[in-house]
Amino acid sequence: MSRGTPRRPLAGIRARFAVAVIATATVVATGVVATPALADGHDYATVSGDNLANPLTVTADDHPDHYATLRREVIWLFNREGDGSEPDPDELGPQYALQLFIAGEEQHRFELYPLAGGGPRVFRPADQPGDSDLDEAWFLARLSLPETLTELGIPLTDAPTNGGVAGEEPVATEEATGPLGFLDEWREGMLLTMALAVAVLAGLASVSLLLRRDR
Repeated sequence: MSRGTPRRPLAGIRARFAVAVIATATVVATGVVATPALADGHDYATVSGDNLANPLTVTADDHPDHYATLRREVIWLFNREGDGSEPDPDELGPQYALQLFIAGEEQHRFELYPLAGGGPRVFRPADQPGDSDLDEAWFLARLSLPETLTELGIPLTDAPTNGGVAGEEPVATEEATGPLGFLDEWREGMLLTMALAVAVLAGLASVSLLLRRDR
């Protein structure tokens, strides 16, 4: 019996342990990168509604220009009295719910109707976060509202003939994935690839070191 024989089982155990470490590191890396979450204390907005399979989140940190543009569409309506009566429901078109969060806390809620007949409309419900005592109100929105939503990747497809930006036909997108969605997916994919590569390289280095020590 050679001297190396008793060491082989230990080497096998170490090798299997290293492989398990690689697998565990891969799963952990995948979970961390593939399920990003918003941290508390951030300013962001969410948009949900027609033609959106999932709510769209726009953060002030990652997309400051888009966040500022979206907030600018409604900031002047925070405490203002309504400037119009409730329009005909059949002429409102697609509806989107906008929620604004400041320092991680919801502050404002609006309903957006970018393709409403006669021009874009915004509805401010009486049910607002916090201790707000505002009445519900309808507003004639800025003409830039459809363009703002389209640039976020929201497909405004079911457009009435008199909808759009300043009377023009809105720009329709084929998918809900716009510039923000594409960049987010690309970034997450790159981070995932890098995390997996680091985990695999670390595991291979561990296996190589263990095998050398057992020779």
